[in-house]
Amino acid sequence: MKKQEWLTQEEIEKLLLLGKVYSIHVVRAEGGRFLCDIDYVEPEPETSGWLVDVWDCMGTLKRWEWGVGKGYLPELPDVKWECMGRFWVPIRKGNEVTELEAKKVAKLLAREVYSITMSGFCRISPTTMEEIKRILGDRLYTGGKVESEYVCRWCGRPVKFIVGKGWVHADTGTLYIQKCQRCGWEGGTEGFKCPNCGAMLVDDHCVLPVRKEGK
Repeated sequence: MKKQEWLTQEEIEKLLLLGKVYSIHVVRAEGGRFLCDIDYVEPEPETSGWLVDVWDCMGTLKRWEWGVGKGYLPELPDVKWECMGRFWVPIRKGNEVTELEAKKVAKLLAREVYSITMSGFCRISPTTMEEIKRILGDRLYTGGKVESEYVCRWCGRPVKFIVGKGWVHADTGTLYIQKCQRCGWEGGTEGFKCPNCGAMLVDDHCVLPVRKEGK
């Protein structure tokens, strides 16, 4: 965004210091003020959006909700969950998205959460992003991105995978507990099988207090 304005030396320095301009070119000086050609940095639009808390079994979305800021995790059904994830979809502030459009986007994200890698980072595929853009149009803040992370099914905190250690809570470093229902072994591991007897492990509990609120 280019403009021509009269500025003082102090105003020029302030704009440069705050990083609000790409460049300032002084055209002429007069009475202690400067006529400048200014190339302003375009301000980023304010965004709201919705948070998608996903606990997923075979790629099926179990819950999504609207809200500005972080959401919460309600009580979870007693089933074996294969993937947990959280997505933040940035929307230009003041724009409406219909419930039908929201459900379509949520289903796309449910498909993506099933492909979360062992690093705990969910790569939103270009195809899915194009479909989301097609649904939301210019309401989606394309200067940002759909963010995602793994979350603990018990306390709602983010968890990450560390090679050689297993799944840990990202904010505390505490192990995400798994339990073998065959032999009773309990602990954190980077695999899905019990290191004691080889049976498949299931999520058992969390050593941290239950936290309903988001981050």
